[in-house]
Amino acid sequence: MSVPFVGSSPSAEGEQALLGYIFGEKSYSGGKRTVMNYSAYGSEEFYLPSSLNALTVRGGNLAYGALGAISTITSLTLENVGSIGTSALRSLAITSLTVPNTVTYMAFNCFGGLSKLTELVIPFIGESADSAEKNFLRYNFGFENNQGTTAITSANLKKITVTGNITAVPAWAFYYIASVTEIILPDSVQAYYRSAFEGCSSLETFTVTENVTQISSFAFRGCRNLETLTFEVSQGWRQDMTAYDVTDMKKVIADLTANAYACSYTRV
Repeated sequence: MSVPFVGSSPSAEGEQALLGYIFGEKSYSGGKRTVMNYSAYGSEEFYLPSSLNALTVRGGNLAYGALGAISTITSLTLENVGSIGTSALRSLAITSLTVPNTVTYMAFNCFGGLSKLTELVIPFIGESADSAEKNFLRYNFGFENNQGTTAITSANLKKITVTGNITAVPAWAFYYIASVTEIILPDSVQAYYRSAFEGCSSLETFTVTENVTQISSFAFRGCRNLETLTFEVSQGWRQDMTAYDVTDMKKVIADLTANAYACSYTRV
């Protein structure tokens, strides 16, 4: 099924912003009763086709609960969508999700309930590309605090790719995304801030691209399964705590991946 937007119109609100609105509340043969929330306290009952397993949304915004609770959907394609609201995708059975670069806002808990998700492609990390506080991925999975060692509920998530033109990985950006084995970042990234990948205990390989000039303290703390850490530029780093140029990359790697090592590195 392909729709130009979800709900009655691109600007619909409340129950009219839910996909179930276009199917109605009357039961029928082949229809599946689906209770959809349009706010933290409001919900409506609809009957959707039990055969609905693939959906393409070609525009508009996904409001609060827009597709939430439609557990039959195993494939979702988003095109030219502007934003993703709270609980917009809850309970979908999708294993991969690509958020297009047209999205400028991803709300709190917008990815919550995607228990089968294995691969996620996002244009930025957190609420928006320029958010100063809500700039960590756990926020999109329903965690208000960027710290705390509880892993996200989507324990099957293995690969994360960021496609937008971001210049830094914020502090605690991927904090305790413990299931992820691979993180791919754009070449525009110049810095990894404090604890950016801390607690990514399943991360196996990572490449520090040539544009990166700063790696802050604890950036890779707890990445105990990191087998390969590749530096595209391996010389001319300064260890900030002792102020000397580092040419022994084995030492740099050992320091960065140590569980409790707090030193930062700056490329010079």
